[in-house]
Amino acid sequence: MWQRQGLQPPAAVVAATDEYLSSEDTLSTWLEDRCELTAEAWTSRTDLFWSWSSWANGAGEKAGTRHDFLDALRGRFAESGNNGVRGFRGVGVKGAGLSPLPRTVGGAT
Repeated sequence: MWQRQGLQPPAAVVAATDEYLSSEDTLSTWLEDRCELTAEAWTSRTDLFWSWSSWANGAGEKAGTRHDFLDALRGRFAESGNNGVRGFRGVGVKGAGLSPLPRTVGGAT
């Protein structure tokens, strides 16, 4: 029977795959809407998560956890430190100046 219909993955696997692909599409949309992707850009993890959370809430999307967000970024960008602040190279928040020096929001990074 499987030879005619192929292997049918369990419903839990299908649901997890759909959720993952949906979150990837949402991340791509945020990157297009709110970010500039340049080799010179560097942005702190805090600034990126703040931008993501604000965008997701405004778009009616689930922002998820900071940990999950950072894991998704690690799959696309190089994580690095700058003056003791951790962030990502290659991605900047639009309108944030794209300075190679870390920015902070409310004194937190």
